[in-house]
Amino acid sequence: MQNNVVQFPNNGGTTAKQLQQFKFGVASHRLVYEDGVPKEFLFIVLKHRDSNAVLEVTPYSKYLRYNRSRSLDSRKASTVLKRARYISMFLNYLLIDMYSYFKIIDIKNIKIEHGTRFLQAYADGEIGNKKRKKEETINLVMMEIAKFYEWIQKIHRKEATHIYGKKMLEQIEIKNKQGEKIVVNKTPFSVQVTETISPTIFRDIPSKVFWILLTLSQVIYPQITLAIALQAFAGLRAGEVCNVRQEICPIDGGGVSARLVGGKIQRFRINLKNQYVMRSDGVYVGGIKKRRDQYVYPKFLPIFNHLHKKHIKWLEQQKIDKGYSPLFVNQKGMAMTVQDYREKFKTLVHTHLVQVLSESDDYELRAYAELLDTNELSTHALRHWFSVQLVLSGEDIHGIARWRGDKDLNTALIYLTNKSELLDLHNEVNSEMIDDVLNSGL
Repeated sequence: MQNNVVQFPNNGGTTAKQLQQFKFGVASHRLVYEDGVPKEFLFIVLKHRDSNAVLEVTPYSKYLRYNRSRSLDSRKASTVLKRARYISMFLNYLLIDMYSYFKIIDIKNIKIEHGTRFLQAYADGEIGNKKRKKEETINLVMMEIAKFYEWIQKIHRKEATHIYGKKMLEQIEIKNKQGEKIVVNKTPFSVQVTETISPTIFRDIPSKVFWILLTLSQVIYPQITLAIALQAFAGLRAGEVCNVRQEICPIDGGGVSARLVGGKIQRFRINLKNQYVMRSDGVYVGGIKKRRDQYVYPKFLPIFNHLHKKHIKWLEQQKIDKGYSPLFVNQKGMAMTVQDYREKFKTLVHTHLVQVLSESDDYELRAYAELLDTNELSTHALRHWFSVQLVLSGEDIHGIARWRGDKDLNTALIYLTNKSELLDLHNEVNSEMIDDVLNSGL
């Protein structure tokens, strides 16, 4: 069983300075099945630190498939990727960065204190993104490290002398601040978490600014106007936007579909039920967080249908990557990546929108332009704007979660809790605003 885990980084003869040439990291391999569904496989690999070249796939990759109760094969790549990153970070700390102190040349010699030291360094911002971490983040990583220790116990058994027989994860019952009994996971690690002050995320878009942005996009970046609409009128995430396919796509019942009654739009569906390769060169365009059918919110159907028809006319003039039918394309006709979309949105906002607002006679618009000079507005602000409109339209907690495509009710609860504040900051979109865009001549 011992040979199931590589004895990295050396046999005792390599110096700490020599070890600094290497690092653990994550590598992926993507396969496309006959039905067009891609599958991503992740590995923990050893890389050359400077060139980032992969030197070998390590047996630690086997841990990515480890689960205490069931197989990991059905889990999304994004879930496994988090696990791989945390463990790679831990291995770098344990076997390379702290080799001079720990002298670990075989993973079976690991001790509880090694995990504790890593978690404390991570909490304090000494490793990772160099920022102090929140308690929730530390608890998440602590659970992953505890599972990794369990895996080492399973592989080495009694040879893992320092941790053999020790309980790594244990569910215990405690009382919370309200005196209620709750079940929590206990690990043998002890970490002191310093309170962090999270910076406020700048994401509020006044409605009158949003409609100026949407109109301006049709002039500056017509290729992303419908993308903006998908986020603001249907709540899609930026990565999900880049996975939307045209109605003519023969796979999976098409990418989008509209239902008309008496010539009027009644429903517009966006198919996000499965994720497919979107480009002939295999480049990853972005992810789908929750696979589903998503619909445009009813009161936005007229303006969305108008923008969709214009976008299709624009697409007809482009040379599209044959066989993939992406709804959003770059200059080469290949599916737009989420990075490309975000860059265009950033330029649209912080170059063109700022200029228009700063020259306005409206004091509020000029004031908002000044805010954009010191705060970056990302594409996520569009989904936030959509969520605000749901609240102002009277949706309850389940309605907000459903229209947002959320897995749970937590975010919807936050929006409803802050409803009075949202009413003060935002005006509900009315028909006059939509009519102004429809009649703008664009």
